[in-house]
Amino acid sequence: MVKAVIKYTREILNTISTTLKATLRNDTVNTVLFTGGRSNLIGQKEVKAHYKFARFVEDSEIANVLGFYK
Repeated sequence: MVKAVIKYTREILNTISTTLKATLRNDTVNTVLFTGGRSNLIGQKEVKAHYKFARFVEDSEIANVLGFYK
């Protein structure tokens, strides 16, 4: 993996972790959904290793447009 992708992935993982700890308290998360073009810049294997409930939308760059088109 490219160094920039590794760095970006770690920043995202840190943000997710911090946000979940601050907002959930005793609640749980079933799924974290990654969408949009930037989700292709994240190391998906690394994210899934940390969060088994992480899901990445297929064709994420155009998924929103396709939803509106339907």
